[in-house]
Amino acid sequence: RVQMSRNKKRIGHSIAAATTAVGNANYTKTENVYARLSADGSASGAYIVNHFRVSKAGEITDYGSFSDVTNLSTTESLTAKDGAVRFSAQTGNFYYQGNMTTAELPWNFQIAYILDGKAVKPKELGGKSGALKIHFQGKKNPKADAVFSDNYVMQVSLTLDNDTCANIQAPGATMADARRSPWSMPVRTVRE
Repeated sequence: RVQMSRNKKRIGHSIAAATTAVGNANYTKTENVYARLSADGSASGAYIVNHFRVSKAGEITDYGSFSDVTNLSTTESLTAKDGAVRFSAQTGNFYYQGNMTTAELPWNFQIAYILDGKAVKPKELGGKSGALKIHFQGKKNPKADAVFSDNYVMQVSLTLDNDTCANIQAPGATMADARRSPWSMPVRTVRE
């Protein structure tokens, strides 16, 4: 149950699927793929955070179809050209984000909203108050390679605005409350 009390409310959805790829003698690599979902469950964007555990400093070439890349470890700029990302990395951890040009997700998603027992469209929720149920369903995408949906982990998160939603219940899910103070970093309380 979610009760909304202000004129605006914000609901965000995202998914993540993690993969690990073996590198070479100089590094190992882990990828985390993130996708943003629209209110109806359709994919509205995807990006990958690549993590390299570097055992020997040097040049690394990574591959992927990215519209742009961002260095998450240093202030050095990165470029993606002809499906390759080249960079220098020191011993230790190196991270970069690549925004995907296209992505066929391993799963298709449908999200339904029920307000006070009646089905509503997401755009009709702003300014409403009442008991809101959100039904989230993920199914294998027959257009995507089944190796991903069969062997990879999917994590789904739903973001609700604490200023407009109260009495949030999510049986079987882990809830995290991230509130910001103007004097400190976000505080996170996790409960199941």
